[in-house]
Amino acid sequence: MVTVVLAGTLVLGGWAALTHRISYVVTNGVSMQPLYRAGDLVVVVRSSSYHRGQIVAYHGGGVTILHRIIGGDADGFTTKGDNNQSIDPGHPRAADLLGHAVLHIPAGGIWLRRLTSPPVLAGAAFMLAMGTGTAVRHRRRRRLRMAGTNIEPPAAPGMTAALAALRSPRLRVAALVLAALGLPGAALGIAAWTRPPSRSVPAPQPPARTVTFSYATTVEPTAAYDGTVVTSPDPVFRTVANDIVVTYAYTGPPGQISVAARLSNASGWHSTVPLSPGRSFSGTAYTGTVHLDLDALQARADTGAEATGMGSGEVEVAIVARVATATGTPFTPALKLKLTPAVLTVADGGLVVTDPAPKPTSIVVPQTLAAGGRDLVRVSTARAVSAALLLGSLLAIAFLVAARRYRPVAEEEDIQRRYRPLLVEVTPTAPPAGRQVVRVTKFRTLVRLAERYSLLITHWPTEDSTMFSVQDESTTYWYATGSGTWPVPITTVAVPVAAPAHEDTPDPSHWELSMPEAKDDVTDLANGSLFQEEVRFAIDTTGGTRLCLMLMDLDGFTAVNDEHGRATGDAVLIEVAERLRRAVRPRDLVARLEADNFGILLENVGHAAVEGIAKRILRIVNEAISIDGRTLSVQASLGIAQSDAAQDAATLIEHAGAALVAARSTAPAQVAWFAGDTEPESP
Repeated sequence: MVTVVLAGTLVLGGWAALTHRISYVVTNGVSMQPLYRAGDLVVVVRSSSYHRGQIVAYHGGGVTILHRIIGGDADGFTTKGDNNQSIDPGHPRAADLLGHAVLHIPAGGIWLRRLTSPPVLAGAAFMLAMGTGTAVRHRRRRRLRMAGTNIEPPAAPGMTAALAALRSPRLRVAALVLAALGLPGAALGIAAWTRPPSRSVPAPQPPARTVTFSYATTVEPTAAYDGTVVTSPDPVFRTVANDIVVTYAYTGPPGQISVAARLSNASGWHSTVPLSPGRSFSGTAYTGTVHLDLDALQARADTGAEATGMGSGEVEVAIVARVATATGTPFTPALKLKLTPAVLTVADGGLVVTDPAPKPTSIVVPQTLAAGGRDLVRVSTARAVSAALLLGSLLAIAFLVAARRYRPVAEEEDIQRRYRPLLVEVTPTAPPAGRQVVRVTKFRTLVRLAERYSLLITHWPTEDSTMFSVQDESTTYWYATGSGTWPVPITTVAVPVAAPAHEDTPDPSHWELSMPEAKDDVTDLANGSLFQEEVRFAIDTTGGTRLCLMLMDLDGFTAVNDEHGRATGDAVLIEVAERLRRAVRPRDLVARLEADNFGILLENVGHAAVEGIAKRILRIVNEAISIDGRTLSVQASLGIAQSDAAQDAATLIEHAGAALVAARSTAPAQVAWFAGDTEPESP
């Protein structure tokens, strides 16, 4: 029940995400404070209509905006952040909205980023793979216990064996290096994904901008001054001086500087007199001078007063230097003077004017990983590198696991691994004289005999193979890997099989076990009962992996049987059985199920190999058959089903039968694979 609920939740969640019915936003900024703060997770759901007051999400300016609707309609909503003073410039339509907020998880965005970081995902994938492997092993053990057998499933060979399966030394080194890179990749990922990719730092302040003003004039010797030079901040009496030289000295960033005199009085009248046009400079200091004609300035003020009818009175003269630089706002320091008909004096403000310090600001810079006080790499770069290292490591591990699982295994090693509890090594001894000695063609037959009679399988090495045997009260059953032979003559054997007809067919020179309860009376093949039992046994011992089942039917056999008699029909079946033995591998099981129906069980075989065997079967079986000088012909059709871990024997046989029906539905000599909706495929 829990599995169904979880699966349904995943399906609904996947549908909602793929159709964009549900989205989420990780908040960033202060525009919706105090409701939302940076790092919160907000889930939004698309709706057919929206109204004022709803908080909606939409894309704008390259970011996702989450603000409240304050007006408008479906043709264009007006939105605004709760903490903003102004409304948003865009007016999204209803179709542009991602949805309205339905769920708020404080700090949920921060945890979401952490949980979706490569180190966490890699760890989850590793734990899932480990859990899946454990579940598969437990399921196989449970099947074996239900089957009542004491044989352990094949243990996975170690990583050393997986590396040995890689023939190229360079490939082994590359696989090991890539697998080992997972550790530094995880360490780098932890360091990179536990801190933000950027940080705020105080923005560099531009150099201070300062202008120092001064003035000077030359006078005749009089009682007004002790000397002949008048300098700031002394007053300048207009009875003895009229022309004033104003000096301005600027320090700061390079730019352009211009100077003007701004005249004003208490009545509100004002006028600007240019003194120096804009001049560019490239250094960090600039000094210039301008000349003031006091009589001309007074005359300008009097003319303005006459025009306004207000009287000039005291005139304020501001010498304004305007400095424009590449950074910052223009700097406009001013030397403020007071001009009367009698004297020119310095007003408030002084002679030195400094640009007020700008308000401290911050800028965003990339975060770096440091060691020993030195910056090594940016966090964003470290994240990408860690992801690449972890991905490469996972691929290498997957490659090694695949190499370990599908590496070629010698037959003797496979037997030792799969059936260790039944095996006992002995010193070879000759059996008593007259004892029946029977060679079996499949080691699994020895296993069946040992389990049936509660016996152990003895084995011993020879020069070119390993011998295995089971001995009951009157018979010795034996099997040899490679080209091994029994050390004494065989006294009880079945009919030998004819030599192969083609060079590319497997060597079928073996003897069949004579077991009345397990063989077909006509062909000496395994019968239907044994075949079903062997299918069940193969699924239990292999977990249903790399296991394939073929069902074959003879088109035209009924006509041969009806026209030429049952004896001829039996001869055709015997010949077809012999040809099937030649077409398959020595370790494959061939059985006659009923009438002209045959079954073939293939273990440890891939799709391409099955296709090759199927083509060979059709080519060999469909050749003309000569019986008592008569040439007869039958056509074989094949239905093929590939097993998986979730199938039982009955389902696998049923699938192969469905494929056979599909193969026969079009024309003779067809092959069809079961794939749910099976379609016949010509060989």
